[in-house]
Amino acid sequence: MSNPSPTPAGSTQRLIARIPERAFSPRFWSYVFAAWFVLLFILSSLSGGGGPDFPTHMDKVAHFLYFAAGGASLTAIGVLRYPPLRTLALVVGTLAVGALVGVFDEWHQTFTPHRSGLDLGDWIADVLGTGAGLVAALIAHRWLRTNGLTLPASR
Repeated sequence: MSNPSPTPAGSTQRLIARIPERAFSPRFWSYVFAAWFVLLFILSSLSGGGGPDFPTHMDKVAHFLYFAAGGASLTAIGVLRYPPLRTLALVVGTLAVGALVGVFDEWHQTFTPHRSGLDLGDWIADVLGTGAGLVAALIAHRWLRTNGLTLPASR
């Protein structure tokens, strides 16, 4: 007699069980966001002459992806620290912080040799990336809740 293959629900539960408990802590995601911000500052401080040369407009992809990570971590903080927070407030707050950090990043680059800064296209990529990270984090949160995870902050 062969062993039956695991059910999709059983596989999902095993996957969720493997996620470390600290991943559901708003403090953890606050540290992740702080590290993300510090790294952004460091990267923006690098002289434009010594880094990788991106093909035309590929720097926008880099901005988008980097800010998607920031948007996801901000969303995780909001979802875990303030569970009853309305989605609209979370969206507006996360996008506002992402937009402000993007403005700061662009302004900071004006003081860096061989960097232009104040690039509207970069800032738009920052905001869109923040939004993509927000959506990804909300989808992940909904998936976890749909599959029976009770988050510590909402217990």
